[in-house]
Amino acid sequence: IQMNVKDFFVGGILDALQYNSCTTDITFRRLQKFKPPIGTLINWSNTDVNNSIIQSGSFIYLGGALLINAIQINHTGNTIQLKKATCLKSSSPLNEENGPAVSVINSANGYDVLIDADADGEIMINLFDISGKRIESRNQYLLKGSNSLHIATLPRGIYILQLRGTDFNTSVKLLF
Repeated sequence: IQMNVKDFFVGGILDALQYNSCTTDITFRRLQKFKPPIGTLINWSNTDVNNSIIQSGSFIYLGGALLINAIQINHTGNTIQLKKATCLKSSSPLNEENGPAVSVINSANGYDVLIDADADGEIMINLFDISGKRIESRNQYLLKGSNSLHIATLPRGIYILQLRGTDFNTSVKLLF
């Protein structure tokens, strides 16, 4: 899907103040060839006219319209791409375009998640079961460099760990 910010007119006259970009929420409707089953992990990316990734992330499809919040749209144009995540190995990052390096280590009592942050900042940690139900949600402050968090053992099943910061959104599949 391609988008851009149009020229700003006032009273039919091109205004001297023009915007280079804006931020908006996008709802995808009537997608004729993109019909993911409920519970499918959807990866998305937002690229500029030079095909450089501006934003990326993932979410679990819960049915109905697809919604992505806070998408940056440039005057020169953007392309939003949606992909179903398939054929993933256990504990592998589902998207690695932006953000800190994330490693997941299976331990005797759950998973240890190692995050190598580029800068200090707060992230949102969400844990979902395979149906998309949020099991846990919390904020954590990361310091620049190595950080770790622990995910305790859960009932047997497939879970998605989502780490969301101001400029990245990374998801990891966990098997218990």
